[in-house]
Amino acid sequence: MKKQLSFLDIIRFIIAFVVFFNIAFALEDWGNYLLSNVTNFKAQLLLGLFFVELLPTFLGMLISLIFSRWNYKVVTGMIFIFIVLLNYIFMFPSFIENWITLLFYTVKLSMGMIGGVGAILIWNILKDKLKSKSTKVSIESLKIAKTKPKTSMSLLLLSLFSIPLTYITMFFSAFITLGVSSLLLYLILQLPRIPIVVIIAAVLAPVIGLWAGIRALWVMFFPPLQFEPATILDMSKYPTLRKIIDNVCSKIRTQKPSVVVLHSEPTFFVMQGKLSTFEGIVKGRILAIGLPVLKELNCPELSSVLAHEFAHFSGRDTMYSTIVSPVYRGITASMNEISGATEGSSSDNNAANLMQLLLLPSQIFLGLFLQYFATIEKILSRSLELRADWIAANLFGANNFSSALTKVTTIQQHFDESSLDLAINSEKDFFNKHSQLLWQNSYKLEEYRKKELSIKEEDFDSHPCFSVRLLNLPDNTKENLEYLSESQNLKNELLEKEEELSKRYTETIKKYKEMMDILASRQQQQTTTVKNE
Repeated sequence: MKKQLSFLDIIRFIIAFVVFFNIAFALEDWGNYLLSNVTNFKAQLLLGLFFVELLPTFLGMLISLIFSRWNYKVVTGMIFIFIVLLNYIFMFPSFIENWITLLFYTVKLSMGMIGGVGAILIWNILKDKLKSKSTKVSIESLKIAKTKPKTSMSLLLLSLFSIPLTYITMFFSAFITLGVSSLLLYLILQLPRIPIVVIIAAVLAPVIGLWAGIRALWVMFFPPLQFEPATILDMSKYPTLRKIIDNVCSKIRTQKPSVVVLHSEPTFFVMQGKLSTFEGIVKGRILAIGLPVLKELNCPELSSVLAHEFAHFSGRDTMYSTIVSPVYRGITASMNEISGATEGSSSDNNAANLMQLLLLPSQIFLGLFLQYFATIEKILSRSLELRADWIAANLFGANNFSSALTKVTTIQQHFDESSLDLAINSEKDFFNKHSQLLWQNSYKLEEYRKKELSIKEEDFDSHPCFSVRLLNLPDNTKENLEYLSESQNLKNELLEKEEELSKRYTETIKKYKEMMDILASRQQQQTTTVKNE
């Protein structure tokens, strides 16, 4: 599979590593030499922070990342940042004597980190300007997969190793703010007149940074429960569906899901953990079946879709997702807390503006770490999806899976466009109305399909683009052994649940619409009030 870690990428990393540390150490020695001729303490302090701490990591990072591939520049840079951070931590015990030296060391650490982060940020900006954010996939260069796609073990290990780095990142992001604030306080205290606004901002900014880290840790360990507009299926009442699931699980060689829910969105998914539904909380190995798509699939297509989902169970992909999801929650929560601390302040609020400036390096550091982790995790995610596609097509036929994938992809787009208006004017017959509308507008499905085939693969997509998924399937056509009675039995079995789910889903959509209308009305009133003032 393209875009996974290659041997050449490892060679590039080693070259960049050697270049970075040689430049950084050489510039640090040069900076120390310059300082040896400076006798004034204040000048020595400020010049030392620039020439010994900030400049070496900045130039070393900026030059060394030339050797890294565009996709891995942030990854390589953040690895170097953490190595620099480990060096600071290693030097920490021998340097600290009292709280003053602790603050000074924090300032040194902040300057070194800001230098490295600044260089990575420059490369990131250059990437957006010089290289398309999307990587166009050449369909001609892709071949039919003869073997099951494999996941890069190097990237998998790196992603797992990066999970504990999340805690270090949040902790030291607060240290960066503390260091910048301490430096500002030191400079302000040299003035004959001390602005109180600056002192307030310099004191509050580290507190906000620390609170953001604590809040993020709470969200990581105690996440809000995910809700799905779904209803729980008692499998003893649905023998046809149970038979299909048992058959697929047997072929995949995985345990059956402990809970099956029928949900209102046009997607299928599996997960391990807890899920909130219309009928309460369920937990364990959960299979969610999207009713809007289920109504349009025949039995071989349904089996192939289930095989794809159960391949995530057999490959322990759901376990991996459970492990990595706290990283996104934690870093996002930390960034939201920092940005929300001064949100809504007026532009002439000097203390709030200064706090935003002091917190900015910390925000950039957190954002780059999120991008670093997402780069690795999304490449892995796409490879896991291709693996699940291949398994499903190999077992139930590429013809059946490609047909099912096309239906899922196109129906999702149709549902997104039509569901809101349809739900407001429906009750028990929402899904029937959607199905009727779907085939009344069947010409749109071909438009959706062509649109999907033209879409390029983005760096942070969790799934490969539609064209890559189709071309990744093995050359394996199986006779369509659909039994009409079996498909009809399945639809008849689910009819009662369909009406119940339709009623609850439309009620939820109507309440959501009412709430959004109220919010829009309030926002309009506030806008009118501001204009009148």
